[in-house]
Amino acid sequence: MSSKKRKKRGKFTIVIVPESAKEVKQMQISGNVAITICTIILILEFIAIAYISYGINSMGRNSQGEKELADHLAQLTEENNVLQKEKEALQQQIDEAKKEEGTKEEQSQEIEKEEQEQLPVTLILPVDGTASIESEFQGNEEGQQRGITFRIEGGTAIVAAGGGTVTFADVSQSGEGNEVRIDHGSNYVSIYRSSGAVKVYVGEVVEAKAELFERMEEGTTLNYEVTYEEVFIDPISVMEVYG
Repeated sequence: MSSKKRKKRGKFTIVIVPESAKEVKQMQISGNVAITICTIILILEFIAIAYISYGINSMGRNSQGEKELADHLAQLTEENNVLQKEKEALQQQIDEAKKEEGTKEEQSQEIEKEEQEQLPVTLILPVDGTASIESEFQGNEEGQQRGITFRIEGGTAIVAAGGGTVTFADVSQSGEGNEVRIDHGSNYVSIYRSSGAVKVYVGEVVEAKAELFERMEEGTTLNYEVTYEEVFIDPISVMEVYG
């Protein structure tokens, strides 16, 4: 029978010295326990070193993140300033456009006002009743029909085509019966010739539709002319546009 030699395991002595150094305590532990304790201490030191390293890296990453955030914020601020300047420039353009539009509107209103001031007077049909056209306006030249000749039924009134002042009320110098002329202002004059007796007088201010001649029991004719700046114009065209 072979005998097994048992290996002697080493023992370690731990000396505990209190701060007072009045008493010294000794404790013996086996080698395995000592190795285990050292291993644990090394592991704890490694963990501590790893944690410290992680904290340092984290601080570094946080600093880098803060720097990137600050840079991004600065970029956004710069872009906002650019956009603000563009907004101000656009607002200035809008204000200038509104100002220009307002100026154009004022000019348009002034032009419209001037045009209204230059518009001819309103002229209406010089007959208050039944009538038909016998001859129409031909032109302004000598020998042409310079007005309109109406065939009027008996009892029909011949009236002023617009308000104005009577400048002539007598026998027509052309030999076409009696004649009445009315100055409507703005260089417009209407002329009426018929066989009825004249009911108005020179200098009288009449309104539109005022009767100019006595009504005839039998039918009669009316020669109606209109001049603008002493030039004969087509009465129908005036009534169609302004009447």
